[in-house]
Amino acid sequence: MKFKKVKLKNNQVTADYTERFVEANYKNEVTKSSQQFVHPDLLYAMSLLKTHAVKICEMQEAGVVNIENPSDDDLNEKLKNIVVTGGIAKVDQTNRPVFLSRHKAIEKRTSP
Repeated sequence: MKFKKVKLKNNQVTADYTERFVEANYKNEVTKSSQQFVHPDLLYAMSLLKTHAVKICEMQEAGVVNIENPSDDDLNEKLKNIVVTGGIAKVDQTNRPVFLSRHKAIEKRTSP
């Protein structure tokens, strides 16, 4: 099984993957959506991608967090406005993922 895309929305997951049956020489392209809430382990794993998203996007938050080993404060306070909603495993010639989706909540400010 090879995952192509995983998307979180409304605390539910949708996954696109390829199912291969080598013995029978065929494959299926599958999209599954869960009606159940996402397991906390997946939510935590996606939250760990916040630090990479801010570094890749060269956001100012990248300078105030530990990218390689983020603390709970990094994830829950310093990056609280960053939400990783999924990833697409589109690959380049080296078979490395090259796309990550993220959103940033912008605070509304009043003019002085």
